[in-house]
Amino acid sequence: MSRNTAIVLVLALVLVAQVEAIKLWPLPKQIINGTDTLPFSVCDFNAALTQNNLTSAMRTKIQFYAQKIFQTKDSVQCNLRASDFSFTIKVNNTDIKFGEFGTDDESYNLEASVNKTISISANTYFGFLRALETLSQLLRQNSDEVSLSHLPIQIQDAPSYGYRGVMIDSARNYLKKSSILRTIDAMMYNKMNVLHWHITDDESFPIELESIPEMSNFGSYGARYRYSKSDVQEIIDYAAQSGVRVIPEVDSPGHVRSWGRSEKYSNITIACPGGEHYNNQLDPTLDLTYEANDLIFKDIQELFQDQYIHMGGDEVFGSCWDQRPSIKQFMSQNNISDYNQLQVYYRNRQKQSIQANRTKIYWANEVQHIPPAPEDIIQFWGQSYTYNVIQNLPNKVILSPEDFLYINSGINFIWGNFFGNFTTWLNIYQVNISPVEIDRSRILGAETTLWGEVNTDSTLDVYLWVRSSALAERLWTGNHSTPSDSSIDMSDLARRLSFMEDLMIERGINAAPVTNKFCKENIGICFDWRKANVYQSTTSTQTNTQ
Repeated sequence: MSRNTAIVLVLALVLVAQVEAIKLWPLPKQIINGTDTLPFSVCDFNAALTQNNLTSAMRTKIQFYAQKIFQTKDSVQCNLRASDFSFTIKVNNTDIKFGEFGTDDESYNLEASVNKTISISANTYFGFLRALETLSQLLRQNSDEVSLSHLPIQIQDAPSYGYRGVMIDSARNYLKKSSILRTIDAMMYNKMNVLHWHITDDESFPIELESIPEMSNFGSYGARYRYSKSDVQEIIDYAAQSGVRVIPEVDSPGHVRSWGRSEKYSNITIACPGGEHYNNQLDPTLDLTYEANDLIFKDIQELFQDQYIHMGGDEVFGSCWDQRPSIKQFMSQNNISDYNQLQVYYRNRQKQSIQANRTKIYWANEVQHIPPAPEDIIQFWGQSYTYNVIQNLPNKVILSPEDFLYINSGINFIWGNFFGNFTTWLNIYQVNISPVEIDRSRILGAETTLWGEVNTDSTLDVYLWVRSSALAERLWTGNHSTPSDSSIDMSDLARRLSFMEDLMIERGINAAPVTNKFCKENIGICFDWRKANVYQSTTSTQTNTQ
């Protein structure tokens, strides 16, 4: 081998190593990049603000990222000098408005060169946000200096699934407004776009409703543990500016003990045997039950303008309705043959409280799958091997299989007892998001669910992240198969997810560790034995082929 050939080979190996070291989460669809870096200051980042076509929301997010990346709130100094970097930002539609699931265009193109030019182009505000997050991840902290890495770089990107969700539960344990806003930040960092807010349950009714104040006055944990109208509006507005839509859930006819705490509405709920020993269900035969529904959803729909509303509908037990003989009499008089049909009756009558332009979402699993109306959306929370129970339905589906995406499982339950199996970030990364039992056109996406029995403000972050990050990448990249251990580039995955863990912690999200410190610093030793080539790359190009 000649000396020149050896030098070329060494340089090529160095180049490959540098290209493979690129760390972005979730992985973009297509990346073409080099290996150069340039110093990059907060003033360089704020050069983006010189664009005349920026809306107030776009400026706010640029400043938000500048503060998070550079750990400073002071940008006045940047007015004293011009940056060497030149930004071009083109967004065709800057309105912040959500459409039907799967129709919001979040695609973007991002380019940066060694000539200190940065270009972002997107069709919508949401695409602009996703590009801004990717740009922020290309900035590397080295000692006291931040640099823009992997130049020149071109990225073309878009999500594969339109529903990339997280569910939080503020009824079992009240979650502070600041915790919910922090969760929205973390969702933006991970390019997730739906916050499913399970607001009420047996334990409490923490949202103030002007039309029916009895619900929160008697059903909440107290005045300190309620969300005011202004609280809710702030959360919705903040989420929208972060590219996250908020879907409210007011669960019924089960999980409603908090509905009946006032004297006026005490008769609409029935105490159930078993369960947590304090579960209640609504009596679907009483006019007062539907009066309460009318008033609750009048205010819920005024507060939440999104077209989607989650109606709950899970864990409804016949043994509960057995406690009140008048229910059987009502069923006989109205030709209702069984309790499943009684639930259908309740849903149909409850829907009269919901505006016609709202799309309803209902829970379903292999045990309770009440026949939905064709226009309803099913959120399936059963075991992942039981998708066949909804195989022949026409409904759109959100996947939340209990054995993969119930991230409260395996922690413990209200009595300190064992509850389910813990699901790790790798388990979640391996979830099948396109099962053969359900036609791909019906699948909107998926959602991690964090039920709140033993979750509080202090545990929220560590339970959600980095496990929800794993789902975020699967839904963004769109791998339609079930990746096994042997089909995942474990070194690349662990390296990038550890990077995301560190990034979130730097930005104030108390994310759980991917692995131990030794393995983070020696990825090859810990993970190379499991390595296979999922991500195809060359010395100049990385394309996600999932």
